[in-house]
Amino acid sequence: DVLFADIRYLFFKTDSKKIEQLVTLIHDYEEVAAFGEGYSETAALNFQHKMSFYQKFIYTTTNDRKQVAYISRAKENTLLLIFSNSGRYISEYTHLTDAPSKKCFEETKAKVVLFTSNREMEKDPRVDLCIDWEYKDLVQNHPVLYQLLIERIAIAYQNKYGFPMENPYFLFFVKFADIIFIFAWRHTINLFKSPIKGSLAGETGPAANVCNAVVGCPHETCCIFCSEQRKIVSKTNFYTV
Repeated sequence: DVLFADIRYLFFKTDSKKIEQLVTLIHDYEEVAAFGEGYSETAALNFQHKMSFYQKFIYTTTNDRKQVAYISRAKENTLLLIFSNSGRYISEYTHLTDAPSKKCFEETKAKVVLFTSNREMEKDPRVDLCIDWEYKDLVQNHPVLYQLLIERIAIAYQNKYGFPMENPYFLFFVKFADIIFIFAWRHTINLFKSPIKGSLAGETGPAANVCNAVVGCPHETCCIFCSEQRKIVSKTNFYTV
């Protein structure tokens, strides 16, 4: 019940105008990076993967030092997306002894967006946009909420800017790539037509080359070419033995 209540809040109470603003920022900014610590960094990685489907590259790294260096040097053309359930990522090195203070957000010129359950972070001058949620109990459900929030952002992004596969120019690019791949594959198949004796399978022609390439080939890995699979070869029209 607690998790269900938290999910309902995320989908129905989170400010949709903030989500729309975030989607526009992600689309318009030249450089976008996503960071976090611990599990929050896995959310950043998941967000990077999700946005790749929309041809939007999101930089991230699990190296704490590289994160700090990137944040410190970020310019005005950079959007920083920070996943931090507590919000402490902005001000502390939480994994270091005594949690020393962090200065990189005071040095950066980037625009900072924070995903957090700490609503007090909306007042922090280092944060330009705060997208928050709340818990109905002490149970920390952010591992689940992170993933659902990412899906919600992706859906909003697609609704506003479309999906690349719907773009005719993108489809042309994919089709052209397929043609190149087929040409390369057929050229590779032609290389197998030279009659070389196979040391493992005792074959000549294509089977010899493939079986020599696979140590201990049981005629399963290279079944397309081996003489034991002549019928399959004929049906696929790759090469007639």
